[in-house]
Amino acid sequence: MKYKYLISLLFCSVLSFMILASTTIASLPTNPLSFSPTVTNKLNAIYYQGWGFYSKETRDPLLYAIPLDGNDELSWPNNKIRHFFGLNREGRSQGIELGAIISNLKPEDYYSCDRKSEECFQEVDVVMVVTNKSRHPRICGTWGITYTDPIPWSWGKSKDAINMPSEIAKVEIKCSKG
Repeated sequence: MKYKYLISLLFCSVLSFMILASTTIASLPTNPLSFSPTVTNKLNAIYYQGWGFYSKETRDPLLYAIPLDGNDELSWPNNKIRHFFGLNREGRSQGIELGAIISNLKPEDYYSCDRKSEECFQEVDVVMVVTNKSRHPRICGTWGITYTDPIPWSWGKSKDAINMPSEIAKVEIKCSKG
């Protein structure tokens, strides 16, 4: 009787390992372990999401919002100690508010900046006045929106201050009555 459980456990473990290994190998670029294109296509058809759900392109520009008229900072990212590692969920609503606000901006509303964003914001005018229509708006006033390239891994230990190029927009955000 106990061998039945042991065999079942062994079978489930081997099956789980095979699924994990095959989806991992199929998602990797061509390498000595790669499957044939036919097998890879079949696996991607079955596990079409692959590992993409768990990862984000590390070279995508980073979004920042900077209060330019003395308002409080945003409460995100949520995983900071001051937010009790995500238990305080205020930052999540601010992320949604910010997403609704920047959805009004077009690519031509952004300016290129090769210096500190704060310096560039002093030289540009407000490109748009947007109404924050959230039920309980938290992002109000003049804000600077930046998309900044992440610092390359190889520069991570540099002692010098690194200013990556960014695209900036200055937005006046009017809050609706909540």
